Amino acid sequence: MKLTTIVFLRNKRSPEGVLEAFSEGLEEAFCRLGVKVEVFDYEDFEAENCIEEIKALKPNLTIGFNILLPEDSPLNVPHYAPLCDSATYYPELRLTNHLIASFMEQDSFGFYKRLGVEKIFFLPHAISRDFLTLDLHKKRDLDVVMAGSFINPEAISKVWKEQLSPKSFAAMLGLAEEVLASPNLSHLEAFTRLVEEHGPFEQELLDKKLDFFSQLNMLEVYIRNSDRLRMIQNINEYKVHIFCPKPFRSAWQQVLSNKKNVEYHDAVPFTELAEVFSRARLVINSIPTIKRGLHERFLLALSRGASVLTNENIFITTQFFVPKAILNTLAPGYSELDAQIEKSFVNEEARLQEVLSTHPTIKQYHTWDARAKTLMETLPAFL
Repeated sequence: MKLTTIVFLRNKRSPEGVLEAFSEGLEEAFCRLGVKVEVFDYEDFEAENCIEEIKALKPNLTIGFNILLPEDSPLNVPHYAPLCDSATYYPELRLTNHLIASFMEQDSFGFYKRLGVEKIFFLPHAISRDFLTLDLHKKRDLDVVMAGSFINPEAISKVWKEQLSPKSFAAMLGLAEEVLASPNLSHLEAFTRLVEEHGPFEQELLDKKLDFFSQLNMLEVYIRNSDRLRMIQNINEYKVHIFCPKPFRSAWQQVLSNKKNVEYHDAVPFTELAEVFSRARLVINSIPTIKRGLHERFLLALSRGASVLTNENIFITTQFFVPKAILNTLAPGYSELDAQIEKSFVNEEARLQEVLSTHPTIKQYHTWDARAKTLMETLPAFL
């Protein structure tokens, strides 16, 4: 089957309009391939007239980022959900086989494969090709930029300490450190191994009626926020600009109260983030739980001329090797960050040329146009 008509359900519920921007990028890419694309707001989806309008279009399928339509949906059209978060945020996938879904990293894909879910595949994040423009002479007045939320990992630790036995509490903290120190061990694999190899841990969760997926979600949040915090705590010689939603600012300020080199800014819409990154020399891309995939922040920063400080990741290292443009780190090496940044910043022209050298790879493999071509080949097999 050839895809000729697709209906997109726009998800406008994500912070800073990220999912809406993703949808627009993929919609435009499909249009360039000659596919007829119609767009509806997901918030209007359940209205009867909306359902009838979509049916009248006779689409091959509907697409919605992070949208999982129920099995009894009145639309009765195949639905594909590109999922942008870790596997365990979507437990309903275990209970149905009517949806098609993709994951931005291979470990989430493999996790659900082990659970017997069939209509899934790996599709990394991407960016619009329009972002791949670089003004080599633009003034960069922001040394280091971090764009993201923050939850104090100590809050997660406190919950674990109350819920778990001392042995299991220590095991969860140990898992987190293992994942932070490894370029290939995911939190999904580490937790699954603990459950399978240590019967008392599994039995404790069962006896206390502690949901496995909830524990995995807490582990992911603990690891991600521990990494973000340690990165910023160890950058001392450069000004760090944190762009975050207002509800998270107090959490950042509480743990970074002694950092005089940190400046806080309100979060900006995703469509404006590219301009912020155009002013930065380095963007922090804290993704310690993504081992076989990449984040759109990584691609967007490079596309706008910023180097990226990121966690060592076997997927990224097979795609790029540019040490001034991509600064890899792993626990416990946070104390080396200032030295790494200094090496990147010492020659701005050389740094920019290395960043520019990543653009052909991004253009060929990591734009929404590239993803649309992949989906034209992949999706028909599931319909």
